[in-house]
Amino acid sequence: MVDDEEMDEAFEDGDDEDASAEKKKSSVQLTGTETQGFRATRSKDAAIQTLRQFEVINALRITSDMDEATRNATILDALDALCAIEPRDDFERMLGTQMVACHHAAMECFRRAMIPGQNFASRDMSLKHAEKLMSTYARHLETLNKHRGKGQQKVTVEHVHVEAGGQAIVGNVESGAKTRKSSGPVVIEHAPERPMEILKPNKKKRLSKRGKANGGNT
Repeated sequence: MVDDEEMDEAFEDGDDEDASAEKKKSSVQLTGTETQGFRATRSKDAAIQTLRQFEVINALRITSDMDEATRNATILDALDALCAIEPRDDFERMLGTQMVACHHAAMECFRRAMIPGQNFASRDMSLKHAEKLMSTYARHLETLNKHRGKGQQKVTVEHVHVEAGGQAIVGNVESGAKTRKSSGPVVIEHAPERPMEILKPNKKKRLSKRGKANGGNT
């Protein structure tokens, strides 16, 4: 017959095995969470990951009457959106967080605008707020693209003709003063030229003409 001490030891061994198995399972899940958390927050520290993830979560519309499945899906959708942006540095991470918040706030304004039974002023205000948030999101996206070098214009030059004494410059040219388009007449600059030569009449031809006029007498 097994005494009480042996029974206690058996239970303790079983608890240790269950705890080690659960710990191993948790460590595997934590590794996957850390990988996703790093993509979203650009930090390997678990505490900082949690803090930065809550920056996104706190900007979401999560009500008390929302069931757990819907609440978790809303949170995962926001974090997946931040992972899709895949920030490369802290600047992009902050910008991406604001973009996700702008998107959800705009959709909330659209939802409020569609509530039946409200007056025109309330609906119009919700739509105007949504429009402002959409414009803010577009500016954020433009800023992110410029930061990543996607906003630069690419110019392809196929044929270049340079006259004698001229220079061809291909690339970005910046000047201190802004150039203005001239709406007035075209100004032609004065260029000094060689003066026109004045021809003097021949004296012999003049004398012969006078002689003919006087009857041939000189």
